[in-house]
Amino acid sequence: MRGVLRDPARQHGLPHRRRAARAVRGVAGAAEPTGQEPASELAARGRSVLETTACASCHTVVGTSASGDVGPDLTHVASRDRIAAETIPNDIGHMADWISNSQTVKPGNLMPPQPLSPQDLRAVVTYLQGLE
Repeated sequence: MRGVLRDPARQHGLPHRRRAARAVRGVAGAAEPTGQEPASELAARGRSVLETTACASCHTVVGTSASGDVGPDLTHVASRDRIAAETIPNDIGHMADWISNSQTVKPGNLMPPQPLSPQDLRAVVTYLQGLE
């Protein structure tokens, strides 16, 4: 069986320059308040859940009370193509699975599974998917 050598700059599926450009945009954008109000009642509930659960102790969302420094900044999470250290697509289903079953999706990662009700999980995902 032949091994496959992968270009380290493409190991996560994105060309190096594209990832670097996103990193620069992320740093520049993180310094500014998002000014994004939740687009619906469900998203507003999601913001409230995020701010009052363990999410806020690890993650930051500029313009909210979530100011953790362990996990990634989620201020513009909806603008990312992939989540979970670029291992899964950033869509509603994958994000919900990541939040509720992070150790199954990517064993050994730092994010513990979150025991949210199905309604709260849906609300949080709806809120996060609106953060561009």
